[in-house]
Amino acid sequence: MEEEEEDVTKMGKLKLKMSSKKMDVISSIPGKTLPQKLENAWLRLQQHVNSLLDSDLDRLTSADDKTPGIKQLLEKKDGLFRKHMMGKRVNYAARSVISPDPYIATNEIGLPMVFAVKLTYPCPVTPWNTKMLRQAVINGPMKHPGATHVVADGRTVLLSATDQSQREAVAKQLTATDTHGSKHEVFNKPKLVLRHIQTGDVMLLNRQPTLHKGSIMAHRVRVLP
Repeated sequence: MEEEEEDVTKMGKLKLKMSSKKMDVISSIPGKTLPQKLENAWLRLQQHVNSLLDSDLDRLTSADDKTPGIKQLLEKKDGLFRKHMMGKRVNYAARSVISPDPYIATNEIGLPMVFAVKLTYPCPVTPWNTKMLRQAVINGPMKHPGATHVVADGRTVLLSATDQSQREAVAKQLTATDTHGSKHEVFNKPKLVLRHIQTGDVMLLNRQPTLHKGSIMAHRVRVLP
């Protein structure tokens, strides 16, 4: 009984504190009447939402006290894209100085062998390319055209550069997934072989600053000896 009375007392004190806080909040909002206070509170809320998206829209706060908005976090040289995402070492990408070559076609890009064994393409295993991909797995990551990884059943297998027996064992298990079945069956994802870039593959070339779509062009690969 005493515990219940203590709980009721605590709840009463809590309600008094909450009501006093509400009165303090209401009294801090400019305006003489409640409708005026509501309108001013609504405008203040809109101002905070605007400054959250773009701090330049906040005309009342000084520049030193402003918190950067989402726009400021993304734009310009120190933004998220240019400072933290572009020009980094990421998968399926390489960076190099280019020069003209009169011995290849205008829609081709000459790729040195050192790049060709590092850049990979995730190729699904089908009945039409099983033989080619098995040979790529046997060649391994150091011999072109080879492969670096095999993805099957959610697991990624790293192909050893020194152990050929391991690569041959993985190649024997490389079979095409059966995609034929009734419409009620769940299709299995095909195995993926991360094979080396080969002559004839299509690559996207980007020249920074990427200001319009002409800065990114597609070219066919010509692996150079």
